[in-house]
Amino acid sequence: MCIPLPQANPPTEECRKHVKRLEILLIVQLVAMVLSIMVSSTMFLYMLFSALMLYLAYTQLDYCSTIIYIFFAGSQLLDLLLTFGTFWQNDITVSEYGVYPFVIYIILTVFLAVAIWIVFKAYKEFKAVAFGRAGYSVLGGGNDQPDNQAYGAVGKKHTN
Repeated sequence: MCIPLPQANPPTEECRKHVKRLEILLIVQLVAMVLSIMVSSTMFLYMLFSALMLYLAYTQLDYCSTIIYIFFAGSQLLDLLLTFGTFWQNDITVSEYGVYPFVIYIILTVFLAVAIWIVFKAYKEFKAVAFGRAGYSVLGGGNDQPDNQAYGAVGKKHTN
């Protein structure tokens, strides 16, 4: 796999909007990644991998990369929430821990929560485009497979 990849052409106006939002989100992700190195090297590595997934998602209109991004961002968010829970459980004050790291944790928590929402909206659109149904509701409970295929049985006739 070679990076940078050629960018796929977004087929719909809504898809173009989501690609633009993800491009902006990637820039903010890189800034957040720099902030995260100041408080946790592990979080820096997670954010680096997440930035790669975000890049792959918007250049290839890949809904699978958005799911991976949501998973990694969610695990980072959970880690931050557990950190806040530990502060509360052990009665650690902000002044004891340090104001600077605490503020960075709050910024990263807000960023990750918003990023998950933005990427989820892009996921819905990218999946709809991939299945040729722009405007299709991913959570609508419909059949996720294309009409002319069934998983594992391409070209076979199915009877119910």
